[in-house]
Amino acid sequence: MAFWTERSMEPKRQYRFLLSFGDLDHVHNYMVKSTSKPAWSMEDADHTFLNHTFKYPGRVKWDDISVTLVDPGREDADASRALMNLLERSGYPSNPGDLVDATQTVVTKAAASAAVGDVLIRQLGPDRGSELPEAVIIEQWTLKNAFIKSVKFGDLSYDSEDMVEVTLDLRYD
Repeated sequence: MAFWTERSMEPKRQYRFLLSFGDLDHVHNYMVKSTSKPAWSMEDADHTFLNHTFKYPGRVKWDDISVTLVDPGREDADASRALMNLLERSGYPSNPGDLVDATQTVVTKAAASAAVGDVLIRQLGPDRGSELPEAVIIEQWTLKNAFIKSVKFGDLSYDSEDMVEVTLDLRYD
């Protein structure tokens, strides 16, 4: 008998999650199609002594998070417009031709992370029906000082009826 057949225990499911951006306007939970969870790797250092090589743990490096949004294209919920507004709030000039010199505006980590705010990834537990009326958060990740590393605004094609997806990569501390 599998362990999840018991009513009191059920494994985590990929589709039970919420992702929210602290200060990103018009990006709602329902627009998020998928996200990766945080992952880390540890560098190592070799130390050679005579004919032996010993490995020692080094720095921990957190990997980027990849998020895929569905762009509904409504006036009140336009992911593409929200991400372009975020880029401007990060310090990127909205109209580069108006700049007298290039030092008037610059993208900084402080401005870029403030524009995004804290990113929350919440893993939800199973719905227990009438026992618990709301979803239970069983795991939560808070990405501090997150900023958007890259954005891909999707593809267009006459031979497809798929929804336009916006993919972004986030870096964080």
